[in-house]
Amino acid sequence: MSNLEDLRREVRAWLRVNLPRGWGTPQYVPPASYSREAHELGKAWTKKLYDAGYTAFNYPKEYGGIVRPPEEIAVISQEMARTGMPGGPLSLGLLVAAPAILVHGEEWQKKRFISKILSGEEAWCEGFSEPDAGSDLANVGTSAVRDGDEWIVNGQKVWTSMWEFADWGLLVVKTEPNAPRHRNLSYFLFDTNTPGFSRRPLRQMSGEAEFGEMFFD
Repeated sequence: MSNLEDLRREVRAWLRVNLPRGWGTPQYVPPASYSREAHELGKAWTKKLYDAGYTAFNYPKEYGGIVRPPEEIAVISQEMARTGMPGGPLSLGLLVAAPAILVHGEEWQKKRFISKILSGEEAWCEGFSEPDAGSDLANVGTSAVRDGDEWIVNGQKVWTSMWEFADWGLLVVKTEPNAPRHRNLSYFLFDTNTPGFSRRPLRQMSGEAEFGEMFFD
């Protein structure tokens, strides 16, 4: 769009229509942190932004990114900052999954996963820490053994952020038990609907369960 002021008016009008009812007033009551309501609001809001072309600027178009000139991105960012807006889904998709897949993933993985992360349609978690290893990834005990075209995973992850609502996860496992430390690990993408996978909350003193445990059997 050649006229940035036209774009600014467009974004302001869009925000007036699409922000949650009562947004910016004392009457607006946000959903509780780490709740299903907060997650669903974040998903719906991100999808609206994506469909309007107001997000996903830092990714290639072929993987679902939205390409705009820097001056247009600046105007959109200014208007979003002026009003504030809801957060995204309770997910590590944008923080961890999409960047990792973009750099290290196979072509089919980039095309399959990145656009769904950018649009907020699929949420992600990350399985790193373990009860007997903490965050020392060289000591992880969760194992993956090749069985034909599949991998059989057994083990446990703990203190997992964004665990409850994840559709997909990133997982560090030991695949080469006789290899040197740091060289015996693999990084998997896994579907949380996979048979044998389960999860449960780690309840904090506040009563919230920001973190969870994940079990692979």
